[in-house]
Amino acid sequence: MALVDYPTVAIAMTSLGSGMLGVIFNFYYIKVFLEFYQIQPAYLNMAQILFMIWNAINDPLFGCIQDVGCGRWAKWVMNRRKVVLYMGPFFSASFLIFWFPWTKENPPWIVGVHLLTALFVYDSLLSFVLSARCGLFTELSTEHSKRVRVVIYMEIAGVIGSLAIFPVDKLSRSLADFAMFQWLCMAVAIISACCFLYTGLYAPHEVAQVKQRIELNSVGTTNQAEVAQGASDEATLYTSMMHGLKSSWQIVRERDFLCVVFGNFFRIMRGVAASNFIAIFIEALVSPSGLLPKGSTEISIYYQLTQTLPSIVFLLFWPLLTKLGPWLVNNGQIFFSCVNCILMLVIGRHNHMWLVIFLLFENILCNAGYPGVYNIFFPDVVDEDMMRHDRKSPLSTMVFTLNALITKPANSFAPMIVTFFLSRADYASYNKMKRAQSAFHSLDNSTVAWNATVADSSMMTSALEAQSFDHLFDVMFIVACVFPLICAVIEGLALTPYRLKFRHRRSVSPVLDNEIKKK
Repeated sequence: MALVDYPTVAIAMTSLGSGMLGVIFNFYYIKVFLEFYQIQPAYLNMAQILFMIWNAINDPLFGCIQDVGCGRWAKWVMNRRKVVLYMGPFFSASFLIFWFPWTKENPPWIVGVHLLTALFVYDSLLSFVLSARCGLFTELSTEHSKRVRVVIYMEIAGVIGSLAIFPVDKLSRSLADFAMFQWLCMAVAIISACCFLYTGLYAPHEVAQVKQRIELNSVGTTNQAEVAQGASDEATLYTSMMHGLKSSWQIVRERDFLCVVFGNFFRIMRGVAASNFIAIFIEALVSPSGLLPKGSTEISIYYQLTQTLPSIVFLLFWPLLTKLGPWLVNNGQIFFSCVNCILMLVIGRHNHMWLVIFLLFENILCNAGYPGVYNIFFPDVVDEDMMRHDRKSPLSTMVFTLNALITKPANSFAPMIVTFFLSRADYASYNKMKRAQSAFHSLDNSTVAWNATVADSSMMTSALEAQSFDHLFDVMFIVACVFPLICAVIEGLALTPYRLKFRHRRSVSPVLDNEIKKK
């Protein structure tokens, strides 16, 4: 076997490009609009609500288009490789919309429209391109071991892509030099566009499921393209959409699909909460003790570990995924996450070292292998759906995007739930105190004085914070422990009825086809 599998590398290049764009987008876009464009909260909330709705709708829409087509005028959208080739560079270009203000004065309504437009365009192209990537991944092979290999390659590409945050933050001096930040974003966009072009040019053309169906039926002379697209050549837009609606209804009624989707929903809730609020929890519950002072090198290293260790741990233990399958590996993560949360509740919030370890472990357990493990669940669901309904080609992107229709709101629900509890505990007053401290720190621009002030001010204000916001800190601690615990338990329960738990132990065969069809 070759040391490097180049078709897999071609697919993983899309993960590299999207990873570079995604890490900068997630880390900076709220900060830029709040601090540089000074968007008003009302416009920010309105944009987020509309974005949440569109974010859920566009995935199944694009999945349906890519699987059943749009009639004769756009046959290329059914070719995953061409979708990445043609639309990938536009996706990279849409990333730049966020970082260039539309006016110098920045009137509130212009900033609101700017954010809404940027989110809609960026997410639409992201969904279009990454839906095609999911299809390429699913259709590369029907073998479990090869699918695991693709997940590993994509995980490595994601780790490499996430490293873009370091040069961008360092060279722009944490956005102090905003012009440099804009130049760096343009460089990242160009590099990501090259990654998408590589996938579009070198990704495999064959659909593994169609090829296997041809071989099993001994129709060696049948042309793969005729099998996969023959029915769509004469299709109109209306018939394509009706076929897509019928197929979607068949998919959402399947038990295994529902099990994976609802499990995925609560995994996303855990992951979003862990990523979005770890800085808030650490700076409120740990930094005042002097263990990880705000602005220190130690806390920066800690934050980086929370982002990179999950992928590194997954890469170290990926042979278990090949041997045990995704269901057992995922349940193992759920079990250890529950133990981690219960243990921290018993220890209590005043043991700061254990709290630091707990939050790090929770980030590792909820993000290690995500979405890699679920990316193995869904191809199994695609294979089952194809055999159950005797489809001529797999509805790969439709399955992935129907999943997105249900799970995308989790990205908004998690922060809304956590923020609700923090607001009830008077987090706004605590935030005002933090801003006052930041103003005090900014009086001295010396780097040496800053480092000294960071440590000293943390110790000076710790007693005041403990007395004034003790209830808030208790709420933060309970939310940090109980929220992931509840999500993990529900995720495990959702996956219990899953029927394809040990599919990795079996090869797809005519016998298995018959078993699934009978069920």
